[in-house]
Amino acid sequence: LKVLEREVRRIRDYAEPFVNCDVWNPGYMQRMETARLRESLASETRALTAKLADLKSARDDFEARMREANAAQRQFNTEATTVEEVYQFVQKAFADATKLTVAQELENLMKEQAIAEERAKEREATEIAKIRTSTAGDCLAARVRHTPAAMRSDDERKWVALDVLMNPVAYAHVTEAEAEQMKFDPSYAALVRLDDAKRIAALPCQLQLALPFLFTKDEIEAHRVIALFTHEQGEPYYRHLDKTGRPPF
Repeated sequence: LKVLEREVRRIRDYAEPFVNCDVWNPGYMQRMETARLRESLASETRALTAKLADLKSARDDFEARMREANAAQRQFNTEATTVEEVYQFVQKAFADATKLTVAQELENLMKEQAIAEERAKEREATEIAKIRTSTAGDCLAARVRHTPAAMRSDDERKWVALDVLMNPVAYAHVTEAEAEQMKFDPSYAALVRLDDAKRIAALPCQLQLALPFLFTKDEIEAHRVIALFTHEQGEPYYRHLDKTGRPPF
């Protein structure tokens, strides 16, 4: 627009019928009629002035909208802060109100679990006692054979793993589920093979007499549990014998 206005001022008092102009092609002069150039410059000036006015109006409208948006944003931020404060207050009040209740519930749950575990232990002890009582007239080996697989001690499991190889008929009472449990329980793994177990069972119960014929730690352990349960001449037997000079039975 400034270029047009400058050109209008330049030819305002120009009297010749033709004039050189580079308004539309800067740097390249064109020979034009002076009157027609004045009309073109006036028309272009009016069009650009109108367009500039529209742009200014659009800019003013945009700035007004931006001011409204900023005000709305500030209002939203204020309201959001208020809502967040209220939410935090409610959360804190709820937590304070339920804190004691949750603690009490947790304490009660722990007590119930402890009681349940204690009762389970008592039931297990009662079951073992019943089994021991029902087979009280039998030998130690018979009592261990009729003890449920899950209730046997570690030594009993080691011996049963060997005894079931040497006396499979004695375990005809074992259910399929219990046999499956023993099969996959590592504590029921046999310490030695069947032929070695029979050889060890035939040895004297006194360790000092049997030791020359025991060749591995597993064989020594197998001899200990066989002497304890099969022959009932384990450590308790020899302690009693040393103390009293006679067998316990």
